[in-house]
Amino acid sequence: PFLQQVTDGELVFTPVDYAGAEKRYHEALAAKDTLFRRLAGHSAVLRAAEMVMARLLPDAEVITEEYARQRDYVNLGMHHCEEPAQFTRAWENTRLLLEQLQQVVQADGARLVVFTVSAWHEVEPEYMARTIAGYHDAAKLCLDEAPAYRRLAGIADGLGIDMVNLLPEFRRRAEAGERFFLADRHWNEAGHELAARAVARVLLQ
Repeated sequence: PFLQQVTDGELVFTPVDYAGAEKRYHEALAAKDTLFRRLAGHSAVLRAAEMVMARLLPDAEVITEEYARQRDYVNLGMHHCEEPAQFTRAWENTRLLLEQLQQVVQADGARLVVFTVSAWHEVEPEYMARTIAGYHDAAKLCLDEAPAYRRLAGIADGLGIDMVNLLPEFRRRAEAGERFFLADRHWNEAGHELAARAVARVLLQ
């Protein structure tokens, strides 16, 4: 469901198209049904090879230029130096959702804490440089300055929500040579440990 509008103080959400989502899911699976993937499903060695190739060639899938531009915009538009109007609306929806969540949490006698999940292209210097170099309009990006994190911090502050920004610590340690991501771009064990310790410090306070 997506937040559609606010009517008389009530949040209105779009209905979920389960049937359509399932259809698109199976279509996507069929498009990826190659002999290699079928074999990899039964071979630990091939699965390991696939993970290594994903790490070495993370953008090796065959895609059209227009699709690549749209994908880049969706993934990185929140890091534009000047915020696009679509992202301004998305941030407003995020604020409304966090506001409602804050009310529900407080009504339950608890305290809401939000922490950020730092992405590969925001943390590791090498991949950050590659991401900027490969962006269709790199001059619009302020990835180093992380405007999305500032935006979220402003929303959290305005709502009185505690926020743990993990990006500075991830970046500091990544620049020292530590690695926090698996081939599929999720955190590895070190990434989870860093996040857990940082959040725990705040909760213990």
